[in-house]
Amino acid sequence: MSSKGYKIGVYVCECGPNIADAVDIDRVIETVSGYPDVFIVKRHKLLCSVGGKDFLRQDIIDEGLTHVVVAACSPKDHEATFAGVCMESGINPYLYQIINIREQCAWMIKDKKAATDKVISYIRAGVRRVSYHSSLEQKEIDSIPDVLIIGGGIAGIEAALNLASPDRKVYLVEKTDKLGGVAGQLDCLLPYGKLDPAIIQEKIAAVGDNENIKIFFNSEVASVIGFFGNFEAVVEKPAGENIDLKIGSVVIATGFSIFDPGQTDKWGY
Repeated sequence: MSSKGYKIGVYVCECGPNIADAVDIDRVIETVSGYPDVFIVKRHKLLCSVGGKDFLRQDIIDEGLTHVVVAACSPKDHEATFAGVCMESGINPYLYQIINIREQCAWMIKDKKAATDKVISYIRAGVRRVSYHSSLEQKEIDSIPDVLIIGGGIAGIEAALNLASPDRKVYLVEKTDKLGGVAGQLDCLLPYGKLDPAIIQEKIAAVGDNENIKIFFNSEVASVIGFFGNFEAVVEKPAGENIDLKIGSVVIATGFSIFDPGQTDKWGY
């Protein structure tokens, strides 16, 4: 145990042959074992498997670890998986760090020594980082499902259509008197073909027909105050009329303007 009272466990996943064939895991274990605060370093053929998760869960308990670093694949694949194992083992999931040594090392570096060096560097950073983590607790708060969308261009329209539902009202604020924005005015926005104006008109019609979408034309958002999931917005309409809305989130879709890169030499256009 370190002077801080930490017992950090480092687990290196072989990911079948994906990592094991590209990285010298024995050298990784030998090097990482000497790092401050590292209590144990172990390897496993496939940590995300049922057997791998059982091994990790039991080893955390048996070794009495305080922090965990898993060197494996992309967090998109298994960050939540190993966080769940930590929780089942009695470790706060925020005292765990996953390191991506598959996509960012094994799969992109052909030289085994170079790949191994990078893995060691990543794990060193992971160990260093997790030593500064604090236990956090998840809390639930009441939140409002309704959404405010600022901007009635193609992005705002698409967001409104995706978000609106019987359980979620959408308030779409547009500063002009019509939807569509720049995309509604131009028919050649896409780099590899024209954007069919009919598509935009269909989407505009769909927004207007959706009973769960409220549109404010010639309007702007004057203010938004509040906190996560609970906001109060003021929409300013013509003639100074104000509308108060209670919402849980805000989508900023305030549009864009066309820029001619030929106006400057900076871009080499």
